[in-house]
Amino acid sequence: MSQDKMHPIYISHAWGGDSDIIVEQLVRRLEQEKLPYILDTRDLNYKQSIKHFMLQLGKADSVILVISNKYLKSEFCMFELVQIYKNENLHDRIFPIVLEEVKISKSSDRLEFVKYWEDQLEELHSKLRELHSLSYLDGITEDLNLYTEIRNNIAKLTGILRDINTLNIRIHKESDFMPLIGAIRQRMGILPSEEQREPVLTGSGPVRKRIRSSHYLFALMIIALGLWAWFIISRTGSTPTTGKLSQSDTSRTSAIQVNPHGVDAGAGSKQSSDTGFQVAEPLQTGHMVTNRKPADHRGNLSGHAIAEPGKVESPVVQNAFSKPEASEPEVKSSTELSKPAPMPGRREPLTAHIPKGTLLYVQSREYLSSEDEAKNPRVVRFALSEPLMSGKEQLLPAGTPVQAVIKSARPSQFKRTGSIELVFSFVEAPDGQRIPLESNDLQLVGERDQPMEIPVGRTIRIKTSKSYDLKY
Repeated sequence: MSQDKMHPIYISHAWGGDSDIIVEQLVRRLEQEKLPYILDTRDLNYKQSIKHFMLQLGKADSVILVISNKYLKSEFCMFELVQIYKNENLHDRIFPIVLEEVKISKSSDRLEFVKYWEDQLEELHSKLRELHSLSYLDGITEDLNLYTEIRNNIAKLTGILRDINTLNIRIHKESDFMPLIGAIRQRMGILPSEEQREPVLTGSGPVRKRIRSSHYLFALMIIALGLWAWFIISRTGSTPTTGKLSQSDTSRTSAIQVNPHGVDAGAGSKQSSDTGFQVAEPLQTGHMVTNRKPADHRGNLSGHAIAEPGKVESPVVQNAFSKPEASEPEVKSSTELSKPAPMPGRREPLTAHIPKGTLLYVQSREYLSSEDEAKNPRVVRFALSEPLMSGKEQLLPAGTPVQAVIKSARPSQFKRTGSIELVFSFVEAPDGQRIPLESNDLQLVGERDQPMEIPVGRTIRIKTSKSYDLKY
């Protein structure tokens, strides 16, 4: 693969200390190997958006993580790690280097990081309670949501890092990062050079060994067996071969057209202008061949060889028991034929329309009371108690954050019941999309002369305030 076609490798790290030394050594090795990389201190220019850079890093095909204690306690670094996690295939895309100072092997060690982010979240909540108004706090509420997201995922993410054999940092240094470079090359589909093949790691450092001649002999035997099997099959005619159909084949085969979308157009139909593929398929006596296997994205039918593009010279033999087609088969338009077949395993982004008035169930994540002496208005935590579904597709999972604000609270006194004036603002999707909710105030009043209380887990029904197209 040429260098200009390679996906660049992003490097995620916390500035300062041993991380900078490791990154400096890594950059030198990547440049020696002519592997393209992106580093914030080099590629993030003046006045560029830091958040946009981190979002691009989260989508990157390959990311080197230099994990330190400072990394796991940095909101910027953890934002990058959460974004990588959200974009799936985390294990395949990350290449972690964990410094010796990081202790995540025990559950008690990982709980220390959970507690750290729990404290950070509580401190932010405490500062918000001291404010007289929360009308213009969009940036602060984003940080609140980020801290909540980090707190909710830090145990899982450190558990994933613990499960990966990241090798000791000493081994990385002594081997000049050869295991890491080899893994990245494999991810990119690049063959290693001769001196990089088969590294063996020992206590004194890497030892290179040549590929033994027995390996070559074994590979040659496999190739010879494959050629021999191909020769036997082609001579016996047990499998159709590529090229023109022989006269003897016409007595037992029928021509089937394949378009780029894998649709069987039937005998006698026109060739696809995109592929021109024609597939020879055995004709079964006594019944028609139906429900054939669909073509893959190259136009192949599973289990059948592809004949040469162009006109089939042998006549089409129809089954004696089948009736001729009443009309010509439908021919796809040139616009439809020009559409590329979707890559297997990938799904195009979809848009779901959420109509105005869609009913949602939200659940309190903290205890609320009209007797609370905290200053209002203030942001309080709610989340979806049930996932938002569109058929069988899950648009928003349970636990998705919901922003709510207590505008005012009146305590119960002098035989007066307590009340809470609550406003719901929006549901925030995992990728930052905000679905607006009804802003009508909910006047929650306690029974008789009792306080109004909302325990943790209390479910409240709320509706969307306008139509919204959610991309997922």
